[in-house]
Amino acid sequence: MAGCTSTSVLESGLNVSGNTKSQYSSVNDVRRKFGLSVLQRDPVLERMAKEQSRLMAKHLKMTHNTERGQRFAQRLKRAGYNRLAAENLAEGYKSRGETMDAWVRSKPHRRNMLNPRMKRYGLGVVETDHPTRGKRKYWTLVLGG
Repeated sequence: MAGCTSTSVLESGLNVSGNTKSQYSSVNDVRRKFGLSVLQRDPVLERMAKEQSRLMAKHLKMTHNTERGQRFAQRLKRAGYNRLAAENLAEGYKSRGETMDAWVRSKPHRRNMLNPRMKRYGLGVVETDHPTRGKRKYWTLVLGG
């Protein structure tokens, strides 16, 4: 179909070996290098992250809101997650390592990843194949206390 966008969910265990330019390969790699405890994968946060990445890929733009205008706090409530949480978004990076490096270079994103009160995370990645923009990945990291 003309103008259609196809999407596919990539596993959160995306292998980035061979990416020699990336300094960090995961949120836990970032936390370890800054002397913090590692985070545990959380199925609720992972589902939220994947849903948001799917939505962004569908609309070809980064957003913390849903199609119905629900904000991050509303999405947390709907998911039954009532603890401290933060969300990092990215678009266009080819690997998890590139994405982590970009978030580390961004003060607000780095602050989210290095918050010592965070204990859990979920990562979602969706790749879209758009007829004019080519393959593009949409990344969502949801962190929780």
